[in-house]
Amino acid sequence: MKLATLALVASALSALVSCSSSSAPAGDGASIPAPAVGYQLTSTPVTIPAGGEEYLCWSYELPSAFSVVGTVTGIPSSGVHHYAVFTSSAALPAQPSGYDCHIMDGSWGLVSGGGRSTPGFDFPAGVGMPLPEHQHVIFQLHLLNAGSSALEVPVEALNLVGSTSKSLQVAGVVVAGNLDLTLPPHATTDVTGGCAAAQALPNVFAVFPHMHTLGTHITMSVTPQGATTPNTILDQSWDFGSQGVYPVTASAAAGDQLTVTCTFQNPSDDTIHFGESTNDEMCLGVYYYYPATVASQYCGFSDN
Repeated sequence: MKLATLALVASALSALVSCSSSSAPAGDGASIPAPAVGYQLTSTPVTIPAGGEEYLCWSYELPSAFSVVGTVTGIPSSGVHHYAVFTSSAALPAQPSGYDCHIMDGSWGLVSGGGRSTPGFDFPAGVGMPLPEHQHVIFQLHLLNAGSSALEVPVEALNLVGSTSKSLQVAGVVVAGNLDLTLPPHATTDVTGGCAAAQALPNVFAVFPHMHTLGTHITMSVTPQGATTPNTILDQSWDFGSQGVYPVTASAAAGDQLTVTCTFQNPSDDTIHFGESTNDEMCLGVYYYYPATVASQYCGFSDN
């Protein structure tokens, strides 16, 4: 199921105090201090064999409710293709630390995501993403070792900086794009994806674009219903090694078109398609907005 591969997205949000769940992995090797309010998600050390590629997850049960108001990342290591944070309605797995999760539940809801160079960021004042007490949260790492010897990946950490204020406006994310990618060899190809917004996005305050190594340029836009000229809110040359979350000021009414356009240059002899591997490609863009009634939505993807 292609929707289950949307682990990256990146890019929206993450957690409180160092792990207090009895079934969660220890975080004593984390490279950043835990937040005073919120939650810190940590991995455990991992060895990736030469040429290996893995999706690994660490599950947590939040000990108390809070709203995410920002993120701080401690994910500088080589070998990390991307990270993602999800909510899940399922019970914690029997082995919650470092388990294989290359096949994910389509009901997972995106909280945060990015590449290893994606910085943390703060939500606008008075805005947060609520997470209830006992929420199952999943910290996922996509790990890739392109080298000829085993790679030691140390503890990685991500803070979901929190607030217990009851008066915050609710933040949400819309993940837009196109999963039907066909990039012919020795060619430049433009791919467009997205959808008509199912509901209004009154205040779009940040966007997170995502492609892999063949990407050269990406744009994200909003086209008002009935109009032909898009309002471009991101127009960015693509550098896979430097993936960012970009502040914007925009809005979309219900029915407005959310569009992500990606340009790829494929110098190889092979046709490249959508996939989670670094050797595959993606064309995705995350719109962060408030106030939201749904925490996480997908836009322009068929469930196949």
